[in-house]
Amino acid sequence: MTLDRPVGRRRKKVGAAFVGLTAASALVLAACGGSSTTSTSTAAASSEPSAAASLATSATGLAPAEITFFMGPYSDKTPDAMNTIVANFQAANPGVTVNYQSAPWETYDEKIATAAKAGDGPALAMEYTFGKFVSDGFLRPVEEWVAPELLADIYPALLGPGNGVAIPDLASVRGSFLNSALTEKAGVAAAPTTLEELTAALKALKAADPKVTPMGFVSTSDDVGASFSYYLFGVGGEWIDASGKYLLNSPKSVEALTYIKGLYDEGLIEQDVTANRGAQEERFLAGKTAIMPTGNFFVATLKDKAPDLAYQVGPTPHGAGVAPFAVAVTDYFISFTQQTPEQDAAGSALVKFIMTPENYVPWLASDGFLPVTASAAEPFRAAAPEQAPFLDNLASAKFFPSGDARWAKVVETMSTSIQSVLLGRQGVQEALDEAQATIDALPAE
Repeated sequence: MTLDRPVGRRRKKVGAAFVGLTAASALVLAACGGSSTTSTSTAAASSEPSAAASLATSATGLAPAEITFFMGPYSDKTPDAMNTIVANFQAANPGVTVNYQSAPWETYDEKIATAAKAGDGPALAMEYTFGKFVSDGFLRPVEEWVAPELLADIYPALLGPGNGVAIPDLASVRGSFLNSALTEKAGVAAAPTTLEELTAALKALKAADPKVTPMGFVSTSDDVGASFSYYLFGVGGEWIDASGKYLLNSPKSVEALTYIKGLYDEGLIEQDVTANRGAQEERFLAGKTAIMPTGNFFVATLKDKAPDLAYQVGPTPHGAGVAPFAVAVTDYFISFTQQTPEQDAAGSALVKFIMTPENYVPWLASDGFLPVTASAAEPFRAAAPEQAPFLDNLASAKFFPSGDARWAKVVETMSTSIQSVLLGRQGVQEALDEAQATIDALPAE
């Protein structure tokens, strides 16, 4: 299947033209950090239950229990969506109280880790780098808390990274967002599909308007896993091998970072290494960056914040001899071992309730993310038709190992190493050798 909107076609308003791609080529499914907005909601839900949600899951006869549910602030719309879902769940299950909690991303992981170390890990939590909890023995195997029918409903390709202790909660697809006015001014007739085409396009953009950053590149820890993957996978490399050994200083990793360094030195990518993804997205919205690689959730941001901006969405470019690819990253639901049987049952019922299409689709459409279940695909397509081209690429997903216990350290280390290279403090090989040694010193589990 192809994404059949031609590059040159523009809408007067949002103007999101999707470049023709095959499902295998597509837009990169990647880290689901969502909007740069940070919101905090630490309270039991108070929203009134809806009739539709009452039909989604009937009363289950759960024993009375009080549980904690953590969900990250994907956008400023997340708290309302979660409060509504929780209220509807409580209405369908009298006697069950759900304490819905969140925190800014900067302290979110720490808040969950503190609870777990105190023996009060939540019955259900959204997490990204959950591997640290695996090594501590805190997580329940999915077969103990996920209903068989829900497991069967999740796209099989998205289950593997959960390592048997986590299930995906949502997904996003990464693509290259191009400002149509800036690319047309530079004579860039089509979204680049190869690294060679990308370099040429960036040079044309810089020549056309030196005040505009040709393309964003995020080297901060919030998104460096995705950002480096564009180029690592683009030259045919991998983060990790089948034995579990990281390949941070492999020839392909060196090739990828050397390419990035060349772009940086020529002023073709973002020069501020401290600018996170949110800051760089804002630059794109303001017309200060011509191309921004980011997730499909950015469609909702553009609609809200820049409805008159005409843009296109292209694939992640690949190198010679490398097949077009999609890169997948999801966030995950996990459940901790520190609950009573009654709390375990309530947490299991809650995740099933959340992922019932009647509840799941409105939340995802509001926050701008993609469903990971087959049952939600068509309802979501109807609710968010602008996301359909991204949804179509979930089947061709390539993952980086966010479920590995070492991943959080890998991200931190690679952020430091890449920034050191970009700023000229270290050579590529030296920085990656140092990163490799740091990760090799960590236990695999």
